[in-house]
Amino acid sequence: LKRDGYKNVSLTAQVVLVMVDILPGLNGHIRAKVNIAKANAISYLERKLESLDDPYDMALVAWALTKADSAKKETALNLLDTMKRVEGKDSQKPFIRPKNDQKWDAHAVETTSYALLVYIAREGIGIIQENIVRFLAVMRELDGGLISTLDSVAAMEALVEYSFRARLRDVTDMRITLEHSANPNFTVDVYLGNTYDLADLRSFDVSLHSVKEGKEVRREREMEKGWFM
Repeated sequence: LKRDGYKNVSLTAQVVLVMVDILPGLNGHIRAKVNIAKANAISYLERKLESLDDPYDMALVAWALTKADSAKKETALNLLDTMKRVEGKDSQKPFIRPKNDQKWDAHAVETTSYALLVYIAREGIGIIQENIVRFLAVMRELDGGLISTLDSVAAMEALVEYSFRARLRDVTDMRITLEHSANPNFTVDVYLGNTYDLADLRSFDVSLHSVKEGKEVRREREMEKGWFM
């Protein structure tokens, strides 16, 4: 494959990732052939590493070299780090509506997901990793996925790895009991676990009586719609 006048290294990086995963389950001459192919592919990526100027290629190659335990995995991390762009938290403008979907959103999510995998593997959990997770969380759609299939798969892999390293499973596996102070018989248990019910919407009707004026009237009307979990 060719893109922008040079051979596309991303395909080779994907092949390296696959070979690293399947190699432990192979035996005999097939294992030997895959080992040779993996070594050749890693050598190719190492030669092309410092000539890469596309963030997607750099992130994917860095992840492949890191997962394959290449001698240049540290160099790949440093080069990837020079390409990172940090924005946000620098505007006081009260945006009322979220930004519209952009053409390259899926590309950005996939690239950022590979970068997150590299940072987690090399540096563990830190500020950069947390900021990347926040970005991926913002990009998620209402059904829990992201923009396309490919970037959703990459993001889910990165987020699962982050959740495992940060021990978020123990934090998010919980039960919440809702009680009504004015009605002792009203009790609802809500389970927040690790099941595939992300898109489920539960609502509970709550009677509300209040007397407000000015801005509080709008808040009251919003609350009358019920509580959602």
